[in-house]
Formats: sequence, structure tokens, C-alpha cells
Amino acid sequence: MLALVRHRLLDARGIPWDQWVDWASGFRHVGHRISGAQGQSISYLIGVQMALDGKGRILGWHSFVGNLVAKGRLVRLLDTEIRSPGAFFLT
Repeated sequence: MLALVRHRLLDARGIPWDQWVDWASGFRHVGHRISGAQGQSISYLIGVQMALDGKGRILGWHSFVGNLVAKGRLVRLLDTEIRSPGAFFLT
């Protein structure tokens, strides 16, 4: 996990932070406190595309990126899963 700090970390913007896990809270979840672990704020879909292009690392919802991981287009960097405190609602 610590090696991730050397990469461009992308945090999704536009999602209320009480419903999403950012890099800083992700590091805390696995027992690391890293100063400067704040990711570059970017829209989630652009962040996923940047990850597909090898231009950054983004935390992803399994429901959105699970198929890309299964096909080998994205790589799961850790075995750790963090449940997002939020939910999706279609209205």
C-alpha cells in the first residue's frame, strides 16, 4: 500500500465524502497514516479512464469496474475491500 504513494492517486469529486472512500481514508483503513496521500480530485469516470490508460490509480466501486478487472483491463492492487458508507439510488 505504501508504494501507491509514488503513483498519481485520483480521488473522485462530486461524490459526497460521507458516501465515498478517498485515498487518505483508504490508507487509514489498512492502518497507515500517510501525509500527502490526498489524491488529485477528478470526476470518477475520467479517473477510471485515466486508470485504463495507465495514467493514475483510482479507488473503484466493484459494480462499475469489476468487469474491467475480470477482463484484465484494470488490476486490483490490493486484496483489501472497503465498504463505501454510501449507496446509489435511482430516481
